[in-house]
Amino acid sequence: MRGVILKGINELIFSESLTKPTLEKCNIQNQGNDLLLKVLSVGINRIDLLIKENKYPKFPMGKSLGLEISGIVEESNSNKFKKNDIVCSLLKYNGYNEYVLASSKHTMKIDPNKISMVEAASIPESFLTAYKLIYYTARFPLINNNDQIGGNTENIDTLNREEETNNTITKYTPVQENDYYYYKRFNNQIYGNYFGKNEVNVLVYGALSSVGINLLQLLNYEKKRNIISINKIIAITSNETKAKIAMEYGATDYAFHTDENFVETILNISKNVNLIFDCVGGGKIFENNLKICTNDTVWILYGLLGGPKVTNFNLAHLLTKRILLLTSTLYDRSDNYKEELIHSFQHHILPLIYNNTLKFCIHKALPIEQIEEAHTIIKNNLNIGKVVCKF
Repeated sequence: MRGVILKGINELIFSESLTKPTLEKCNIQNQGNDLLLKVLSVGINRIDLLIKENKYPKFPMGKSLGLEISGIVEESNSNKFKKNDIVCSLLKYNGYNEYVLASSKHTMKIDPNKISMVEAASIPESFLTAYKLIYYTARFPLINNNDQIGGNTENIDTLNREEETNNTITKYTPVQENDYYYYKRFNNQIYGNYFGKNEVNVLVYGALSSVGINLLQLLNYEKKRNIISINKIIAITSNETKAKIAMEYGATDYAFHTDENFVETILNISKNVNLIFDCVGGGKIFENNLKICTNDTVWILYGLLGGPKVTNFNLAHLLTKRILLLTSTLYDRSDNYKEELIHSFQHHILPLIYNNTLKFCIHKALPIEQIEEAHTIIKNNLNIGKVVCKF
C-alpha cells in the first residue's frame, strides 16, 4: 500500500510498498480496532508537525502520522458498520497510510451526497476540537436539532426534553427560570454554564486555522441562538485578507496579533472580554491576555504555538481578577471520552453540517505524495482553514 513513513526527526518518506494492516477476527464485537478502512483523505494538523519534530512525547514510536481520515470500510468486526460504508474516523496514528485499523467507537458514518470525502476528513479532529472547546470546556448549553435561531423562540419547555438517538440521551434541566442548564449523560457533565445571563465577549486566537474557523462558526451560531448572550466575537489573525474571511465566518471584529498596541486595540473593541480561546500559550500573548482579562474571564488554553514557558509570571494576576484558566486537549483523552464526544457531535452538530448551517473551509487538497508541501503550509501559517491530503 501507499503511505508516509516517519523516519527520525523531521523526515517524512513516501512509499508505495508498505505492508497493508490485517484486521484480526475477534469474538467480542465493538472492541479495540475492529475496522479496516481504506483511506481516501487525511486531515493535516499542527500536532502532526509537533510529533514530526519530536515535541509530542506521548506519540508512540514506530507509528505513522495522521489522526483524522475519511474513507471506506474495507472489513468490519463491528455490528455498527459493514463493508463499503462511507465514514470518517478519529485515529491515534497511521492516518497517512492508504489502509488503517480504526475503532468503530471513534468512527462516524457520512452521507457522501451531502459532504465530500475531503470535507469529511476535517471533522474528527478539527471540527470535534472546536465543538469540545465550546460545549464541553466553556460549557455552552448543547444544541437541539430543531433549535430555532431567528427570534430566540426557545423556551424552558423546548429545551427541557429528552431525546434518544444513536444511544445518546440529550437532556436539559433548568435550575430556575434563567439560562442555567444541567446537561446529563455525557462525561463532560455540564452543571450550568459559566456566564448565566451576562454578556459574553469572546477572543479567538488562530481564528483562520481549521479549529479557529469552526470556533467562529459555532460562536456565530450561538450568538443567533441567543441562549448565551454573545456580543463581540473578536478574531485574532495576521493580515487584512484573513480578517475579511474571519468576518465572513462569524467574527464581529478583528485584531492583528502583530499590532504594537494590541491590548489597547482589544480594549477599544470591548473592555469586558470574558472568554478567550487561546492556541498560542506562552510569550507576549500570555502577558497581553492577563491585561485583557476582566474579572471572572474564562481563559481556555488549547495550544502552545507561542511556546510552553512564561517568564516572570505572577499568580496574583490570576487571583485578583478571579481568572479561570482552563486547559484542553483531545489526543490523549480516554477512549470512552472520545466515544461519548463523537456520539454527542453526531447528534448535535452533524445535522447542522448537512443542512449547510455550518460550512467547511478547505484551504487546499493535495495528493499524499505532496505531504511535505502540506506541512510547509501549516508550519508557515499560510492556511485559511483546513489542509487535506488525498489518496
